[in-house]
Amino acid sequence: MKRNFLDHIIKLWSGQVYSSIYYHLVWGTKNRESYILKQFKKKLYSYIGGVISSKGWFLIACGGTCNHIHLLIRKKPTDAIPDVVCCIKTNSSKYMKENFIKDFSWQKGYSVFTVDTQSLSRLKDYISKQESHHRHMPFEEELKLLFKRYNIGPEVQD
Repeated sequence: MKRNFLDHIIKLWSGQVYSSIYYHLVWGTKNRESYILKQFKKKLYSYIGGVISSKGWFLIACGGTCNHIHLLIRKKPTDAIPDVVCCIKTNSSKYMKENFIKDFSWQKGYSVFTVDTQSLSRLKDYISKQESHHRHMPFEEELKLLFKRYNIGPEVQD
């Protein structure tokens, strides 16, 4: 009986890919320009949500300020992060140029952090409160703290 159960599980598992990986993506506008204005911020976030959904990915949280954005997503395990980010940035940049700001552009780079399931609620709250958070801390300082928390960069090496 035990052998049949294990064979059944292995048979089910062998043809599938299972994943539960969450990604916190962060990037800014080119030159940290204050392009993301309140009057169309929700439209931009909704558009980004549509791009993500159309690819079979999941947007869990989206927030930011006038010069940067935070996304909490889950993607298909077969899609590479650079491709995901490129897709989101390319489509949203085009949307912004066509609808709001002709000179809009995202910065070239981005940051990506993996997130454990126990931290999802806290991170969603953090992303939703970006405006109030950045009244007291500039984006650059936030990035330094994120890099330190996620052990990125030589200053955090032992």
